[in-house]
Amino acid sequence: MIQALVVFGSDSDASVYDKILAGLRERGIKAELRICSAHRTPKKLDRILRETNAHIIVAGAGLSAALPGVIASHSIKPVIGVPVSGNYGGLDALLSVHQMPGGMPVIGVGIDAADEASNAVALALHKHEKVKILSKLGDNEKITKRLYKGINVFEEMGVEFQIVDDLGLSFDETHELVVNLHPLGEEPIERENALIINVPMKEGATEKDALTLMSQTQKGLWVGLNRVENACLAAVQLMNVNFSGFSRKLNEHREKQKQKVFEADERENKK
Repeated sequence: MIQALVVFGSDSDASVYDKILAGLRERGIKAELRICSAHRTPKKLDRILRETNAHIIVAGAGLSAALPGVIASHSIKPVIGVPVSGNYGGLDALLSVHQMPGGMPVIGVGIDAADEASNAVALALHKHEKVKILSKLGDNEKITKRLYKGINVFEEMGVEFQIVDDLGLSFDETHELVVNLHPLGEEPIERENALIINVPMKEGATEKDALTLMSQTQKGLWVGLNRVENACLAAVQLMNVNFSGFSRKLNEHREKQKQKVFEADERENKK
């Protein structure tokens, strides 16, 4: 059985996806590669996603890098997004992959970060039964509001979680899953056998902060700026890899997100 589906937008990205496939093979993970464009071959992409039985999807692209986000909008499986270098040193692709709207998480790695992607797949295939939320940002009203968006996701899904301000020195053997509220600009936390989803946190971020993010994301897994709810949704998707009991609730949450858009459209058209 295929464990990971690897989808890239062009064979010009071979230097990246070849390394990902090699990394998966080294870790004993069965993977399938497909070349498919979100813009040029959307029907083919839809068919691939309907037919795959893979547990997790790795998607990469350059330029507008829409592919990972489009895949995430079609699937509740975890999507690891790999921005590919090109114009602007890959910054455009990085932001496209990471900066997803609420309710549509992509777990992003850094530009051309093939080894980070294959290592994330290996960690994701382990069983995760609970989540830790790591927050050392203090009692700030805006941060607390964002934190509770994530907590609401876990409570809605029925996920066991714990809020901590320190991960300690060691991890148990169950391969811990962590949502880390990470102050943008500080060194990311790394722990062996831990799957850590970093949320870069900063109010009033500027274009200069995008360059900081570009540097920081070469290590670890990331979601969009201040998107705690997306990190928590991604954590549930990862838990669902080995326990499909979350599928119904993930689909229900997705439907609620769609309904909000339908209702907004209806309101505007009544004016």
